[in-house]
Amino acid sequence: MLGAADLRAQGTASVEGVVKDTQGDLLTGVKVTLTNDKTGGVQGTITDVGGAYRFTSVSTAGSYSVAAAIDGFKKALVTDLVLRTNERRLINLELKQYTSDEIVVIGERAPLINRTTGEVSSYITEQQIETIPTDGRKISGQLYFVPGVTPATVGYPEAPNISINGQTSIFSSYLIDGFDNNERFLGGQKFDTPIGAAQNVAVLTNTYSAEFGRTSNGIVNITTKSGTNDLKGEVFYYLRPGAAIDVPNYFSPRTVSDAVINNGFNRNQAGFSVGGPIVRDQTFFFFNAEISRDNVDGFIRSPAAALEAVVPSPSYSSLFTAKLDHRWNDIHSTSLRGNLGLVGRGGRDGLGLVGFSTQGNATTMPSAGFIQTRPAVLAAIKHDWATSPTSFNETRLQYSSFRWNYGRAEDGGQPQVILRNADSTSVLGTVGNTSFVFDDLERTVQFANTYTQSLGRHTVKGGVDLLYSDFQLYGGTNQRGAYNVRLKNNADFKAYGRIFDLSDIPSNVTVDRYSVEAYSSAPFGVVQFMAALFVEDSFKLNERLTLNLGLRWDFDNLTKAGGKNFDLNNIAPRLSANYLLTPDGRSALRGGYGIFYERIVYAVTSDALQFTTQRAPYIAQLQILKDKGILPADADLLALTRNGDAQAIFAGANVPAYLQGKTQSQIDTALATSPAAEWRIQNPNGLTNPYSHQFSLGFQQQVTDDMAFAVDGVVLLGQDLVRLIDLNAPSPYETSAASKIGENGTPRTIADADLTRPAGVAIGGARQITMSETKGESRYYALMFNLKKILTNNYAFNIAYTLSWGLSNSDGINFRAQDNNDFSREWGYTFNDRRHVVALTGSYQFFTGTTLSLNALIQSGQAINRTVGRNNLELPAATPNDIREEERKKFGNYYGHGEQYGDGFSGNLDRYPGVERSSERLPATAQFDLSFAQRVSYERYGIEIRADVFNLFNVTNYSGYFGVAGETNRAQFGRPGDAINYRSAGPARQYQFSARVTF
Repeated sequence: MLGAADLRAQGTASVEGVVKDTQGDLLTGVKVTLTNDKTGGVQGTITDVGGAYRFTSVSTAGSYSVAAAIDGFKKALVTDLVLRTNERRLINLELKQYTSDEIVVIGERAPLINRTTGEVSSYITEQQIETIPTDGRKISGQLYFVPGVTPATVGYPEAPNISINGQTSIFSSYLIDGFDNNERFLGGQKFDTPIGAAQNVAVLTNTYSAEFGRTSNGIVNITTKSGTNDLKGEVFYYLRPGAAIDVPNYFSPRTVSDAVINNGFNRNQAGFSVGGPIVRDQTFFFFNAEISRDNVDGFIRSPAAALEAVVPSPSYSSLFTAKLDHRWNDIHSTSLRGNLGLVGRGGRDGLGLVGFSTQGNATTMPSAGFIQTRPAVLAAIKHDWATSPTSFNETRLQYSSFRWNYGRAEDGGQPQVILRNADSTSVLGTVGNTSFVFDDLERTVQFANTYTQSLGRHTVKGGVDLLYSDFQLYGGTNQRGAYNVRLKNNADFKAYGRIFDLSDIPSNVTVDRYSVEAYSSAPFGVVQFMAALFVEDSFKLNERLTLNLGLRWDFDNLTKAGGKNFDLNNIAPRLSANYLLTPDGRSALRGGYGIFYERIVYAVTSDALQFTTQRAPYIAQLQILKDKGILPADADLLALTRNGDAQAIFAGANVPAYLQGKTQSQIDTALATSPAAEWRIQNPNGLTNPYSHQFSLGFQQQVTDDMAFAVDGVVLLGQDLVRLIDLNAPSPYETSAASKIGENGTPRTIADADLTRPAGVAIGGARQITMSETKGESRYYALMFNLKKILTNNYAFNIAYTLSWGLSNSDGINFRAQDNNDFSREWGYTFNDRRHVVALTGSYQFFTGTTLSLNALIQSGQAINRTVGRNNLELPAATPNDIREEERKKFGNYYGHGEQYGDGFSGNLDRYPGVERSSERLPATAQFDLSFAQRVSYERYGIEIRADVFNLFNVTNYSGYFGVAGETNRAQFGRPGDAINYRSAGPARQYQFSARVTF
């Protein structure tokens, strides 16, 4: 070690290479110095007998230069080296003998290609982060332009917005400085890092190091900014005027006279960041704050109440990042990081932290709206210890909490009331309360320790990573009750033409139906404990060939489920190689193979605990399944179930008087005689962790000092994916050739299907008995081409093209087969499959201080899934008139199973017999975004004015945008070849303006 060490604790990487002369001979005893040009940190070492050097504890803060010097040779220098968390960078240096008094060779740039591993990954630099046109300053929006990444189609609005390798978005993993940042109930980020806090972003798509795990898919690793010796910062303000100048979406709501309702949206966003030294060369700080408020108008349309209205539904986001980095001495350094995210969408009073509201949705009045809040806290500490000149230890500890209150009622003390007109043909409105409760609190502690040892040509790294998450969920339906009522006389209602609430409903209404959560909601949950061990050897076989041999073991206690054993055999080899094709290292082959294990999404366990019961009729049905061998003979039925949520329903003569409710005794009686429902059990055989086999082979070429090209072929074979099965499924149904409904067969009624269920249908018990299993499969094949030029000569760009195929027979944790658990007929293109994707980002800086930036995203259309109807209780529109509406309700689509949990999330409803899943495609999509920025500088200060235009050419894109599966155009009714019914589109042209002061 020489002088002041760099500030390793910020987030670490490694720099290594060899030093040789112009004849190619390796040089021993050369002094190599690594200098952080921003923090003043310096590390030094001497090349070994093989001419090799290695720095294993390099901070990602700032930028570096690498210098090599020995008597008799000119000094070699490589500059502008910027690192990402967990990166291994190869920098080979060539020394020239003296031919004159010239001493120093300056100007080489760090190589742009991966010269050490087989990892397939992409890297978004700080320059790209700052210039890519980005709506709302969200990093996640910039990931669309990375090879292998596309905007996701998801099962719920808050799901992660990107798909990697064509897979379901909740299965990707998110890291901040190498620390876990995953919300584990379903998936996605706890803290959505804004662009002002990010130094760079790496997306790992295939065959990455054994150090990474808990996903069988891709990883997003964000390296955050740190302070340096220079005091730097920014203050900014962003404005989205919204409806005032944006082009209305093609599917914007319209009045009864067909006029577009340009319902309001605008965003105000402000913040600042500042970083610098507390003690030069030793202690540094960084702080970022970004606060956003979206003013969104919801639309109410109730023809029966003579009402069309626009109501406010604001959303909020307050994101804070703080860091403190300290070098104790040349051996020890420590980093502290804290993140606070107050995110959600608020209610009518505009208060609350952050969130969104469903108030104003169709006939839902504001009083029945709800507030969603998603506060997140992360507190991390990392200590780095250079135990010797050739060894390094990194210890990480993080506490995080994430509370997801999805449906906090505006007024939790009121019941919900659905008001219909006197003949019950139309809904006037819903008032009073929400219909559900979902309030999840997740508290997580992560401990990890990694040790690295350099042993000549070997660099050996090993570590342990422990993650402990405690979950507590309040869930269920409305404990104040829900009344479905109709007016005695339409004239009794006095609130026509205006927004109304509970007080406007006449007291003499007729109650047709009443439902209520049977028991007081109490939090429930279990602990998820995950452990990982890994070891990896990076063996530099010779100057050109590097082999990386890794082994990882993962453990997840949720695999026990209702069984007796854990899944303990999750042993994952990782093998990769990197071969330099030329002596100068400007061309390289890379490739690898690995097994990658994934966590069990906590929702799988939570749903099995929530949607179950131990009532006698249900337990009796489970016993029948045991007797028939469908459940194991030794299954403990009470251990597989619990008394979870239970909704009591009253109709006909049993309904209560309006707002009078029912006693607990009456509720208990109703439960005992309730209609058969769908209940769950935990899997008595346990679960296995999903995993994938990943293969890659690629070529890289450093075209010039500032440009690199890469092409990679990747294969991902997913195994043991989570899906749902019905243990009480009806027998397989073969439709008859002769039919009066449709050309391919006669639908089976629910009643007929129920007669074939192995445990029958029980009053107070179940119709469907649902269980998660881990037997799904997926396939992904891709060729990825990428050409990247860093900022030189005033311009930079990145062009990526991906040709891919993504297929599965289990597309998400709520995916189920349409007939008798026959998943062999469910193979099809995934939600997020695209055949072709072209992604471009680029910028040009004019000498006047003007910067033009362009995004382009061109995609093949997504696959269409043709279904019989909008839900599994609906027959096709072509049903003959002689089957009246009440008869239609007897059918459960073609196969008779009726409505099932998860249909709304996965969208995999019944298809006509013989119709394959996802066998057609929507039209291709194209979106171009343009940014114009003007900067004026004076000394160390700068002022930037910027305008962003999204969807510059105002293309109506029917596919390829982030959206919920059931609301996109993927779900189409009918048979292949039928006309496509478009009902949604991506955003039309939008504008964003900003001003920024830097110093």
